[in-house]
Amino acid sequence: MDEIIINETAIISAITEVKARTFQKVKGKKHTWYIAIQKNAGDYIYCASETNRGGFGGSEIEFNFPDGTCDKVKGPWHSNTTALFNDTGIDLSDQHATFGVICKEIEHSRSDYQKIAKGIFHIDDDWVVGKFNRIEDLAQKIANEKGERVKYYSQSTGGSSSFYKDPE
Repeated sequence: MDEIIINETAIISAITEVKARTFQKVKGKKHTWYIAIQKNAGDYIYCASETNRGGFGGSEIEFNFPDGTCDKVKGPWHSNTTALFNDTGIDLSDQHATFGVICKEIEHSRSDYQKIAKGIFHIDDDWVVGKFNRIEDLAQKIANEKGERVKYYSQSTGGSSSFYKDPE
């Protein structure tokens, strides 16, 4: 396989994403946390702060629980695994869904949501749950093994990025 088209995901509504999930509630040292109950829980972590209620533009968000109850929280913030770990000791750093391609070059297509990857070294068959930076790490390994610069594309539930990796 020498060339593939990468279909990117359009921007999603975070409020809609919250409504579609069930959460567990965790009290941390400083904050209350809402963690989605699913394999890629690291992608859906929300923090409720008593001092800063400006997340989601200060909107009230409902977090649903498995027993059918919910918490209505004013202005929670979408957060990350590092902040969750620092406040609670819960490590979800290996629970991110990503899709990646590692190749020689990536070009923009005429479509807003497509890129063309050329000279493929690696492509995920589907979304993979693991470390958030797993594609960047794999790109470094491939660049080192091949002794040449590679380009990687990594897509997550929060967006995508594309960078080069040079051999170390």
